[in-house]
Amino acid sequence: MRALVVWLSLIGALAALGTVAARAQVEPSISVSPEEGLAGTAITVSGLGFAPGDTVYIGVFPVTGIPGGHGTAPLATATVDAEGEFHVAAVIPPAGFENWAQIYREYEVMAYAQSFGSRTSETVEAAPKAIFTLTSSFLPPSGVGAGVVEGEGVRAWALAAIGLATALSGAAAVVFVTTRRRG
Repeated sequence: MRALVVWLSLIGALAALGTVAARAQVEPSISVSPEEGLAGTAITVSGLGFAPGDTVYIGVFPVTGIPGGHGTAPLATATVDAEGEFHVAAVIPPAGFENWAQIYREYEVMAYAQSFGSRTSETVEAAPKAIFTLTSSFLPPSGVGAGVVEGEGVRAWALAAIGLATALSGAAAVVFVTTRRRG
């Protein structure tokens, strides 16, 4: 009888250790910071619970409510550290997909580890994801920025710049306009 009690106690202790070990394993998850911002916002994608040394491919796709209605755009690649974590910087929307900012407001950021195996609809669905929301879709045209504006439309451009800055930020804007008189 005593041997039976010792044997049952040993089984119970091993089962308890297995439960503790199972709880210690963390499911892979990711987060983005910040969670919202203007088009062109630099974000940090952080992951935890991944296999140390694993390679993680970070991608993004617009949330449209139409599964498979669009592709995933690559954002970054990360290597998981010894603690099962990674942190990588990226920009939303990604380079080459700036037109998405004019169409989509929400983006799903996905981390797909190499150890997950081949991509199937099931493994992609199970991959850790986080949401980033655009607060404005405005992206300035290429080459627009600080500089000197000359010509007949100077006042119109200055007023447009002030109006746009005010509309986007809710604050006043300062625009310096210089003119040259022709002699």
